[in-house]
Amino acid sequence: MADVYAARSNAKKHIIEQCANCNLKKNSNGLYNHGDIVKAKETIEGHLKEVFLQHQSGEKMPKLLEVNDNPINTATTTHMVTVDMLLTQSKKEAAKTTDAAKKIAKSLKLDVWEVTPVMTREEASRESDKQNIANQTIIGTKVGIVEIMKRLIGGDILDTVTKIADGSRDKSIDDYKLHEVFQLALDNAVRPEVDDVLDIVVEMYQSEFDFRSPISHSIAQLKMMANKLKPFGLTPGEPELMLIILANIHYAKEQVWGHEFRAAMAAIRKQFNYDHIHDNASWTFIVKELACADELRNMKLAPAPNVNKANAVQKYKSALDEWSNSSLAESSMDSYQYESDFDSSQEACMRVVEQQERLDKKERKKLRETKQYKSKRSAKSSDTSSDEESEEPMTCKYCIKYSNKQHPKHVTPDTCMYNKKVRKFRYNSVCKKMNLKYIAGSEFKTGEEDKWPKHKKYEGKKEDN
Repeated sequence: MADVYAARSNAKKHIIEQCANCNLKKNSNGLYNHGDIVKAKETIEGHLKEVFLQHQSGEKMPKLLEVNDNPINTATTTHMVTVDMLLTQSKKEAAKTTDAAKKIAKSLKLDVWEVTPVMTREEASRESDKQNIANQTIIGTKVGIVEIMKRLIGGDILDTVTKIADGSRDKSIDDYKLHEVFQLALDNAVRPEVDDVLDIVVEMYQSEFDFRSPISHSIAQLKMMANKLKPFGLTPGEPELMLIILANIHYAKEQVWGHEFRAAMAAIRKQFNYDHIHDNASWTFIVKELACADELRNMKLAPAPNVNKANAVQKYKSALDEWSNSSLAESSMDSYQYESDFDSSQEACMRVVEQQERLDKKERKKLRETKQYKSKRSAKSSDTSSDEESEEPMTCKYCIKYSNKQHPKHVTPDTCMYNKKVRKFRYNSVCKKMNLKYIAGSEFKTGEEDKWPKHKKYEGKKEDN
């Protein structure tokens, strides 16, 4: 029984210690941004997931933050489970189960049926302690989170929820939910402007993956960006997120360092039409195909994101700077100043652009003549050759036998796709090289590895690669 009384204080102390590093940025006036309080809430929710709770409903502690009623956020300080309550409940359940067994035995014309045993008093005592400890753990965690929020945003802001109308004393912890506390914190934050919210939306749809790391990392970052929009009523779902993912993969498969994505995109297009509305099932299939492609590609060959855009911006910025310092700029500005017609000013700008292009062509011609010009293709090939020279020598005997490419570092010869003894999904091109029968990726279901089919030798006429 002593554990029941200690459960509340222990839970409060535990959650406060876990969230000790959770801080909220404030300006000189003590104000905080909307995005920062959202991050603080996500941090607290992450710590709630780590709280051990053995509740009879099977629910976990993050349910404390939900708006709708559930067995966790409706727990009260006065709720107590007694031994007699459990014994009475056990007798009712046993009688109900026994009656059902009698009916089944009668329908089968049997004279014997199974009688459901009733919980003993000792068992009921242990069960009541367990349920009471779980209930007090919920209350203690709730009190601890209120203390954390008072530290982060100040008690004055939370007084409208945590205190009575005149502010003379605190309300009972049973009189309000944590959702009201966090909603009050969000309402008192410095709200972003409408164009700031729109910038987040645009940034999400223009997300460029960093292919130097696994696809799973980029997908996780995309989901985090989508979560930022939820407080504004925008909930990008699987169709929108999958559109962004496939757009990035479409770009990658056309690059020299991303050819491994071609087989994955072919399998995805074969499985789903262009107008398919993606759901959880299609999401799982596509992510699995992309993960298989990740195992084959050399990630260090991929460039950093936004490199091309950054170079283009710098190029046009320098061109504009040169143009602004030239006499062409003065003449064009004069024409713009004295010509009120929009078409005439547009023509003046076009003349400036054409003249700049002619100057660029002359400059490139001079560079060619002095053998100092390098085309994009030659530069790309030189970069690729330097990367290939820096690669480690091929050591996998299976790759040496069937392929001329080195597999990634985290793929050992024991898990190599060209190892016939390995029981895993293989691309159609790999099966052709190994003269094995191709098996679709849908046959390799996650969690059923022991039931995965084996690639048998292809008995028909071997196709030309």
